[in-house]
Amino acid sequence: MKLKVAGVCVLFNPINEMILNINSYINELGILYLIDNSDKPLSAQLPFLKTSNKQIKYICNNENLGIATALNIAARYAIQEGYEWLLTMDQDSKASLNMLSILYDFIQNTSIPNIGIVAAQPDTPIRKKRKESGHTVMDTVITSGSLVNLNIYTLVGGFEDKLFIDYVDHYFSLGVRQNGYCIIQVNNAILHHTLGNSSVKYFFGIKMIPTNHNQLRKFYMTRNRLYLYKRYFKVFPMFVFKDIRQFFKEIIKLLLYEDNKITQLNCIYKGMQAYRKGIFGKFIL
Repeated sequence: MKLKVAGVCVLFNPINEMILNINSYINELGILYLIDNSDKPLSAQLPFLKTSNKQIKYICNNENLGIATALNIAARYAIQEGYEWLLTMDQDSKASLNMLSILYDFIQNTSIPNIGIVAAQPDTPIRKKRKESGHTVMDTVITSGSLVNLNIYTLVGGFEDKLFIDYVDHYFSLGVRQNGYCIIQVNNAILHHTLGNSSVKYFFGIKMIPTNHNQLRKFYMTRNRLYLYKRYFKVFPMFVFKDIRQFFKEIIKLLLYEDNKITQLNCIYKGMQAYRKGIFGKFIL
């Protein structure tokens, strides 16, 4: 039986390369929801977004509502229109050849029960070694390249709007697992995905990859990971411990390799303060 799959790509001031990325997967979807968090609609500038294309539903929020809210908008539309799965994609991500057909084949033929998310393997510099075949049970997966079971989406309660951006995917993934469902990465389904303005550096022979996220992202990442720690520490303590270690590694890489160190450290501090004061949603520095 053919899967009923919708897709969502969240836009924010996109460039024309986005069209090439979308073309890499749109033909394998029943519909693609383009949720635009830009201040102005793009349909006049990008003919690709014209409503005459029945595969696309374009929704402009006229402001940045955050990735979580944008994903929830698309998920609600998909559920209303009878779709069972939702492919979530970033505007700068591209599907490799046959990525979706490989994911679909896995869903239809696997004997693994209670699957909440089936994800492609991201092809990014941060991966130490790519797994070439089979599948991997994951703790969490990134938003882009993930097929979300919409029945489980409803059970979890959707994406956490208050996080706005960053850790939205990890928070949702842990919610899926807490409800008794698993997350599977299909290793030969490859997603071409960028990671910040990442670059490869070496420190005494040790490979380090600073992501060079902007200062506002440093704020969101800090605030939201602390929120996740409080929510899921008792349920998934090992994940939290690993992420705390990653947090310290990111600070070391910032100090060694990134620009505007004082400003970025100040944003990390502001993220801690915002969490402590219960300030969530969009933040303006």
